[in-house]
Amino acid sequence: MDAIFSRFSQTRSALATPGYRRARTLRRLIAAALCGAALISGVSSLRATDPAIVTFSADVPAGTVLADEHLQLTHLPASAVPAQSTSELEDVVGKVAAAHGSPGQPVALNQLLGEELTAAYVGVNTMEGDPVTMTMVPVQLAEPDIIPLLHPGDEVSVISATNDEAQPKVIAAGGRVILAGTAGDSATESVLILMSEPDAHAVASASLNQPLTVVLTGERAGRE
Repeated sequence: MDAIFSRFSQTRSALATPGYRRARTLRRLIAAALCGAALISGVSSLRATDPAIVTFSADVPAGTVLADEHLQLTHLPASAVPAQSTSELEDVVGKVAAAHGSPGQPVALNQLLGEELTAAYVGVNTMEGDPVTMTMVPVQLAEPDIIPLLHPGDEVSVISATNDEAQPKVIAAGGRVILAGTAGDSATESVLILMSEPDAHAVASASLNQPLTVVLTGERAGRE
């Protein structure tokens, strides 16, 4: 610290005294300033050449219809850009987030609902003339080995999973798979399902006191 103060005092003294020492000190200060400016310019130039991708600007819960205020463009090194990212805001605005997003996290297109499922979620469907609001519910599966068999968009029924001779009970039908977790990982052995709000409430309530699983009921089950 004393050395720093000593050097500062010498510099100030040189600047205060006309002559060769002051001219030399000024040249050194100008050279240091130019080097600093060049360094800052170089860093800025590198940042400018990094690709700008769409990231979340705030915490975004699953099920949020994404708008401009949820998003931002962020420059990231090419090596850090995920394969499913995008640089176009219009690819994301109006879509529904199928998973939670954190500030600065790149928006992955495979974590957004497709156009068909987005329309079903954002809009209000009708069933026998009555409006039905759609929502998403996570279902922890008693048989997680079936998770790899499920694809986004699959139509499924949620049923009780019993090990005795009792017939499984259908809790809700006509749900659509939004996002499937990973079998073998206890933290992600669940499936995010789009269904009517009353059915979602019934499934959430049933999951509190009995194991649940799902069965395919749509095109991939050969019924349509």
